[in-house]
Amino acid sequence: MNKFDPVISVIVPTYQHARYIGECLNSILAQDLDQPWELIIGEDGSTDGTREICVGIANENPNRVRLILNEAESRIYIDGKPTGRRNVIELYRQARGRYVAVCEGDDRWDSTDKLRKQLELMESDPSISGCYHDTRVIDECGKLLRNFRDELPTTFSTNSIVALRAGFHTSSFMFRNNRQFEIVPDWYYTVWSFDMLVFNRILQDGLFRKIEGLWSSYRIHSGGITSSIHFKGPGIHFHRIILWLRSIENYEGYSQEIVYSKIVDHFGVIVSLVGRLDGVKWLLKVIWERPWRLFVKPVLFLRMIKRLILV
Repeated sequence: MNKFDPVISVIVPTYQHARYIGECLNSILAQDLDQPWELIIGEDGSTDGTREICVGIANENPNRVRLILNEAESRIYIDGKPTGRRNVIELYRQARGRYVAVCEGDDRWDSTDKLRKQLELMESDPSISGCYHDTRVIDECGKLLRNFRDELPTTFSTNSIVALRAGFHTSSFMFRNNRQFEIVPDWYYTVWSFDMLVFNRILQDGLFRKIEGLWSSYRIHSGGITSSIHFKGPGIHFHRIILWLRSIENYEGYSQEIVYSKIVDHFGVIVSLVGRLDGVKWLLKVIWERPWRLFVKPVLFLRMIKRLILV
């Protein structure tokens, strides 16, 4: 790829997306934008033909596309399950643009003006660190199911994003590239919900603001990560607890009361799923992970015990 200074870097992590990756990449390449921009694809060792499709599209667009080819052996495992964590973090590191936009390989963009309009907003308001818009939810055949959320707030701060399990979809996100992921702590490789972790980190640089538009589609299908058993059981709630504990320890701007209430809510869901006896085991697992927060600041520990008893 010829060297130039892109204004926007679009990153696309992909794995086993052969059925969808062509549509995804073509929807991005169709963007109508006069400013220079780049598309960076991180192909994570697929065996279903995804890699071959990515190579073909990269060869057809040598001045636009950068392709990073990973091997399956390099994947990070969390709770014994393979993830694309290393791939995604490397994509953030590779981004050269002043702004970064995201679209996973099984999703798509639905407006050729998306990048231009989000860029205009980001350039007009230097106080914000990111922007987002409404997103459709589609099935594996592209059939419309619903909107990702019925009504998105006009802004997100550190505290308001805590309150929602999923505020907005990553396919709608553009943020100011301050090299936030050049160096990351080890715990970034140990928790699920990496999208939420990314939002938390970037919110340290300013608010997120909504731009009106329904410009992307999030695809639900049997091979998607959110369709996995892990994301329907207690594990996802445990990882959200650890994520919020880590965030309040490492980042600024959080209300302890709001974060603690959310943690207790997640723990309540765990207990409702597994019962009191196994709920004790999950509480011990949280204590093992973050003993300082629970014992030096015992108010959270006591509230979790209360929830365990009352559920």
